[in-house]
Amino acid sequence: MVSSGQHYSYDEVPYPDLSYVQTHPSRLAMLGILLGMNPAPVEQCRVLEIGSAAGGNLLPMAAVLPNSTFVGIDLSIVQIEQAQAAVEAVGMINIRFQQMDILNITPEFGQFDYIIAHGIYSWVPPVVQDKLLEVCQQNLAPQGIAYISYNTYPGWHRMDIIRNMMLYRTRNAATPAEKVTQATQWVSFMADALKGQPESAYAAVFEDYVSFRLAQTEGIDHTALIHDELEANNTPVYFHQFIERAEQHGLQYLVESDFSTVMPNGLSDEVREYLSQIAHSAVEMEQYFDFLRERMFRRTLLCHAEIEVDRRLSIQPLSQFYVSSAAHTVKPDADQEAKGIEIFEGADGIAFKTYHLLTKAAFNYLIDVRPLRIPFDRLVREAASRLNMTHITDQEVAGLAGNLLRAFAHSLDLVEFHSFAPQMTTTVSERPITTAFARYQVRQRSHIGTLVHGRASLDNFSRLVLAQLDGHNDRAALLDFLVELAEAGKISMPAGVQMPTTPDEMRSTLADELDRTLDSLAHLALLVA
Repeated sequence: MVSSGQHYSYDEVPYPDLSYVQTHPSRLAMLGILLGMNPAPVEQCRVLEIGSAAGGNLLPMAAVLPNSTFVGIDLSIVQIEQAQAAVEAVGMINIRFQQMDILNITPEFGQFDYIIAHGIYSWVPPVVQDKLLEVCQQNLAPQGIAYISYNTYPGWHRMDIIRNMMLYRTRNAATPAEKVTQATQWVSFMADALKGQPESAYAAVFEDYVSFRLAQTEGIDHTALIHDELEANNTPVYFHQFIERAEQHGLQYLVESDFSTVMPNGLSDEVREYLSQIAHSAVEMEQYFDFLRERMFRRTLLCHAEIEVDRRLSIQPLSQFYVSSAAHTVKPDADQEAKGIEIFEGADGIAFKTYHLLTKAAFNYLIDVRPLRIPFDRLVREAASRLNMTHITDQEVAGLAGNLLRAFAHSLDLVEFHSFAPQMTTTVSERPITTAFARYQVRQRSHIGTLVHGRASLDNFSRLVLAQLDGHNDRAALLDFLVELAEAGKISMPAGVQMPTTPDEMRSTLADELDRTLDSLAHLALLVA
């Protein structure tokens, strides 16, 4: 390395305050159950987030899990004060934030069923890395699950090239803004300069990086760049090295939060056969997967070493789960259609094909009601009802469960299992309501957390509407509110919609936009049932 990075205080440059669906206790518990654990029920659990920033990840959890308790710690007093301001403004009593150094956590700090450390491990010195693993051992409940994300090799070898160039180019930058400007300009320059070399692996490094960063946000996020690529501490590790270190602290590997990434998807039979001969453990197998896939980031779940993890996937746990799908249907070719095959595809392009009637009906039902999470038993009944089946055999149920499990193992965009379902609706009621935290958050910014812990980006019109959904305002009151703002010239219409000049046309247009917006908010998982 030709130059070291520089650490800027999170008080000076706050990190993006976002929610991460992979960290939610609902997913962690589901994966624990799937692998033979008995984790605490999500509805009544204790959650610790280390590096909670301003609460963008923890607050939406607390908003939908009022009987669970949440603690967030961060070294940044500025971000902790922002988080606490949200708590006080909303009146939440099941969550607290504390400005604290992780090195000061002792066993007396308490036990937690779920510990979350997103974006910490790779960006802190070795002594803090060890302390993080120590906390995950000493403060984790017996059946607890810890989530730790970190950068990994071999994928980060490419990123090292980018990082080292950025560090050299910005070595004399005086401010964070100047550092980011110089770094992004340099990467764009390199990508453009090498664009005429389509067969160059070197050119591909820069093209891939720009695509990666643009996929993370609508642009290259300056604060993320400062605390990721340009951070003084950025130490990727190989997966096996991380697990070896975790084992030294009495922890063991459970699984990745993105379950499909631990499966041999996309590998030929010959490759799978060879790997099965040389890999003698799940850790070894996944390290070989990382080599093949050039993996650069992991979201690893850990549990206590004495837990008996059962990696033999079974359909038995599915009866405890809720099911959802983000898939869409794809028209089969004539031969497939003649065989009764239907194709369901995720946003990642992975497809699942089936001729099993109950499975086809279940998929179509999940697509129709998304983003709702449906209890497995109810899903069976709804699918059977669509087929006018009056008697459902155990064999049919097992066939459906097996297909759902296979789809889940292939892609989270096809099927997702959950251990918890928030009280939400896709039907707009007479007096629609969202959470008090969502109403608070939408007044601060356009990106907010949803009831299913996703992220929604709202335009100004949608933000205006959502902020009024306290369960007291009916549609007429909401429309009157919008008309009053429009008459005062204080409303921003959605893109492509012109405000009419006559009162009647204005009211009619606003009524149409209100209905459209309420329906959109419902399908973004923002309306409470």
